[in-house]
Amino acid sequence: RDGEREVALVGEADELTGMEIEGYAAWSQALDLRLSQAVGEVRYYGGFRFGPWHPTDQSWRPFGAYRFILPRFEVMRRKGAETVLAMNMVREEGAPWPDPVVPNLPTGQAPYLPPALPSVLGRIYEPDDALWATGVERALASMGSQALSKVVLARRALLALSAPADSIALLHGIRHETGRCFQFCGSHGAGIAFVGASPELLFRRQGLNLDSEALAGTRPRGTSAVEDDRLEAELRGSAKEAEEHRLVRDRIVRDLSAVSQSVETDAGPAILKLGRVQHLRTAIRAKLKPGLCDAELLACLHPTPATAGEPVAAALQFLLEQEPFDRGWYAGPVGWVGRDAAEFAVALRCGLVVRSNLLLFAGAGIVPGSDAQAEAQEIEAKLAPFLRLLHVA
Repeated sequence: RDGEREVALVGEADELTGMEIEGYAAWSQALDLRLSQAVGEVRYYGGFRFGPWHPTDQSWRPFGAYRFILPRFEVMRRKGAETVLAMNMVREEGAPWPDPVVPNLPTGQAPYLPPALPSVLGRIYEPDDALWATGVERALASMGSQALSKVVLARRALLALSAPADSIALLHGIRHETGRCFQFCGSHGAGIAFVGASPELLFRRQGLNLDSEALAGTRPRGTSAVEDDRLEAELRGSAKEAEEHRLVRDRIVRDLSAVSQSVETDAGPAILKLGRVQHLRTAIRAKLKPGLCDAELLACLHPTPATAGEPVAAALQFLLEQEPFDRGWYAGPVGWVGRDAAEFAVALRCGLVVRSNLLLFAGAGIVPGSDAQAEAQEIEAKLAPFLRLLHVA
């Protein structure tokens, strides 16, 4: 998100996959064994589902509950530094190393010219406007009975395209539409890919030092500096947005406190300005207890009230009953893990490319005082980078 590092991967030297949603422990054991035997700065890249499988929606099955790869080839470009190409090899214990096969690389650097994106033939929202309003009403009724204090309802926009979309061209366009975000793209088979530009860090760990953040409370960006300042002031002054943000911040601090020696936060939320929206953001820093593994951190921090609600268990049950589609990897952790470091973003502002269809996902936090139409407009603002890129009004 800060522009310090870009990574491109191709091929698979090793892969870790699983279909069980409660897969953090099994994933961690297998990954820790591999990393303990690794030589050099080895990183596995991948992600996890948001939550339980949907009983009828099969669209995310090819991705599994989690999938992490050690790439065969890895290109890393650091800001202000040279670009590095690495090749990863895996061997059985005691066996000789395989002969390295280095690809023929072009000399010089030609600019990337993305292919034209297809046109949009139609757009359908799930749930539709009527069912969305019903879902918001049910969420507010649950809050009245004290079962929930917040729930994050999502919508899925199904875009029918005139031809299959090139996922790298989508990523290339989205990075210019969204600005300061964690951009990601992972392909899985011909014509299937997951691509997005998330504003939200789940956690970044270096040894025992951890950075996280509370990101909740949203307004669109203005079309002029005056309008942008007005919307920022409206965001800062909204009691509803402040309460939504407080719920997220307090929950993350409480969960981190159980696994940390110390936890610190900014005195108050700042404004994170993106290409089309702006958010309330509070930075959170922690000194972890020794011996903590990344699987325990994931179980501790995911999902946050910013993507599920509060309390989390009750919110997840509400979403399972209410949302008519499978979130899949939307709002799940995506990132990388190394021997003594890891970084995960929350997979927001994202889409699933399935040949000539593009499924877009976005959500809005429902708290007392929420209005169904206003929350639908917030979701539309979050989808705007994709919609503008595809020339959808």
